[in-house]
Amino acid sequence: MINNKRILKTGGLWAAMVIVFAIFAYRASEWTKKVNSEFLVHGQTSTAGGTTAGGGTTGGGSSITKVVAQIASGAYDPATHFGTIIEIVNPNSSAITVSGNFYNENGTPSTLTFATNFSSQPTFTGSFNSLNLPASSILVLSTGLSATTTPSAGTTNWGKITATNTISVASFFEWRRKGDEVLYSRVGIPASRADMMSFVIPRVREKHDPRDGLADIETGFAIANTGSATANVTAKLVDANGSSIATSSFLLKANEHKVGIVSAGFSFVSPETFGRQYHYVLFTSDQPSIAAAALAWEGGSLTSFPVDALQ
Repeated sequence: MINNKRILKTGGLWAAMVIVFAIFAYRASEWTKKVNSEFLVHGQTSTAGGTTAGGGTTGGGSSITKVVAQIASGAYDPATHFGTIIEIVNPNSSAITVSGNFYNENGTPSTLTFATNFSSQPTFTGSFNSLNLPASSILVLSTGLSATTTPSAGTTNWGKITATNTISVASFFEWRRKGDEVLYSRVGIPASRADMMSFVIPRVREKHDPRDGLADIETGFAIANTGSATANVTAKLVDANGSSIATSSFLLKANEHKVGIVSAGFSFVSPETFGRQYHYVLFTSDQPSIAAAALAWEGGSLTSFPVDALQ
């Protein structure tokens, strides 16, 4: 069993876990300055005219798109490393065609190498096109699990998976110690729909006095713009009484990806107090092209949080 207090006190593992989801050490200052252009559940159909159905799937066409809104690969500290595994399931009785496009945080094509379980295309970088997925089979993608697919520095990506018929897409992070590959944590992140304009992420927060030696509880999120136009995104943090206690806003160019920790990424009305609190974050975009994922943690314990579309 992992001792969470010990993990927190080592500093390195805590920093790695925070960095992989929020890139806090490098991005918090940009976020709080309202970054500009530098800066999980079913998918949507790419065919126009669809209507939103239960479970987050948009109907009206045969092409289905689902988004993996957070992909982590490599080492963010000297002691540990991350890998991401993505499972794409074809539950249909006939074969389908699957394509994938992956992006760096700035929206350029991904530089990560991914491995697959298909001998016809064992690896790819940036994208794969029109891969035949037989009936009732699974396409497995992974990065950060081998020397071939592990970058020299920790790298965060996101990706779009498109198929010619129904698919199920799931992903999970593995956080391991370097050398002997001891598993510290594994957490699943459901696929996101790609067409959100308004959505809610719940937040659980527990802030401790640093002298107590206890791990805080916090929530982080990842957001990607899946469209071709720049999106203007606003976010409002609301407490259990319905009062707005913090806000943030930012621009997200086509294919760009942003990550944040709530306590660092918002302008608060007043400083946060110690103790357990329950909030939610309401995100609104002027473009119907947002995908998102959320994660909460306490010390070395990670858990995925829901992203609920409102439109």
